[in-house]
Amino acid sequence: MACALTPPGQRTVVDDSPEAIAAFLRPPPVHELPGVGARTAATLGEYGLHTVGDIVNVPQLTLQRPVGW
Repeated sequence: MACALTPPGQRTVVDDSPEAIAAFLRPPPVHELPGVGARTAATLGEYGLHTVGDIVNVPQLTLQRPVGW
């Protein structure tokens, strides 16, 4: 995800603290996750899951029901 946000010739550095990692990963929309296409993003949106941070707060079994992960 960091590579997709970084212009060519530059680099993005995320501190390795849990807070910095969470601050970087939680805000992006779910469709920016690798492997999440338009249909999966729409399904997740129907369940109120619009950001990566929303997904983090959901138990794995709950995610497996609508999207089969």
